[in-house]
Amino acid sequence: MRVRIHRGTKEIGGTCIEVESRGKRIVLDVGLPLDAPDEGHEFLLPQVPGFRDHDDSLLMEGTTIGRAGTGAGFATETDLEKEFVRKIKQTKGIHFVWTSAQNIDRIVTIFRAAKRAGRVLVIDLYTAVILEATGNNNIPQSGWGEVKLFIPQRQRVHIKKNELFNDLERHNVNRVYPQQLPRLSSRAVMLFRSMMMTDKGVKSILDGAVLSYSMFYNPASHLNQKKRRFLMDGSWSGIEGNKERVLRPFFITTSGQISIPSLPACP
Repeated sequence: MRVRIHRGTKEIGGTCIEVESRGKRIVLDVGLPLDAPDEGHEFLLPQVPGFRDHDDSLLMEGTTIGRAGTGAGFATETDLEKEFVRKIKQTKGIHFVWTSAQNIDRIVTIFRAAKRAGRVLVIDLYTAVILEATGNNNIPQSGWGEVKLFIPQRQRVHIKKNELFNDLERHNVNRVYPQQLPRLSSRAVMLFRSMMMTDKGVKSILDGAVLSYSMFYNPASHLNQKKRRFLMDGSWSGIEGNKERVLRPFFITTSGQISIPSLPACP
């Protein structure tokens, strides 16, 4: 067996260790540093054969064998669902959830939690198209009665500029408009997008609102300054004229990697 350490760091995602045995190789915890620039990622990857060309001998994995606190495993989607239900029921106004539309498991978890809390899930057009693309009718869709569609102003401009009218027509059945949001807010969970920080419709429903953040987050990451400040202290600039509203986020998330206790269940 041969072990090569291509890169070592104290950061999550910054290490890269290659293990070779009997003609097979596995690369452990390969990733980019948290402060990696937005451009030129291909030059930051270590020089491991197979990264840039096809090589059947290479396998990459995402276990977290070396990270402290992982011995007991990570929270499951069921665990997150229970926590979302608890937070949503405590919310007087609308409950925002900032997560990735491409994380289908998390979207399902949030939908289930919203339903258990007696609320509808409000999504944008991008999320609606992603859910539709799964081809799975068991996953929440824009046409479901418990799902509503809200399109922020910046997304409306994007739809018009790129002539995405067919997408809009397919998902328009349960659409709600800015003037309808105040009546809906106490009965809704809305998937949050950063573009909503400047949306007039969203600004009108912040009384009693709560935001949960459900993605990986580290203050040292390359989030832009406005997003980083919002997640660190809840400052939401530009609300109510020149004043600031404070909407301190709750962090409800888990690792997408494999924990040590989960390894025996893997094929």
